Amino acid sequence: LAEGRIDVAEDGAAVALWLPVPAGAPEEEDPTPALMRQTADPDNERCELVGRLTGKVHPHDRAHSYLLMIGVSPQRQGEGVGAELIRAELDRCDRDGVPAYLEASSARSRTLYERLGFRFL
Repeated sequence: LAEGRIDVAEDGAAVALWLPVPAGAPEEEDPTPALMRQTADPDNERCELVGRLTGKVHPHDRAHSYLLMIGVSPQRQGEGVGAELIRAELDRCDRDGVPAYLEASSARSRTLYERLGFRFL
């Protein structure tokens, strides 16, 4: 996570954690799911399991920027605050010629991501 970037909305209503992912399959098991569980909810095995399962289908054919997680304050959801954070990263990706990747955790988030130009793999 040391090489990642955390983007925060000006008013603190949203936060996004982006990780740069190099091309090629990782040589070692990714420690990120265990770190996320340890940090967020040590007793929640599902948190780590989901991370490991999504890691198995994660694309490794080229370097990309990966949205590990995004959160928006419940009072501000639906106002475009999260989309604004994602657009800022997509602008950086376009400038650098790097694609972006994420997983949708719900039908609602998938709709948002598709509106922002992501496509289902």
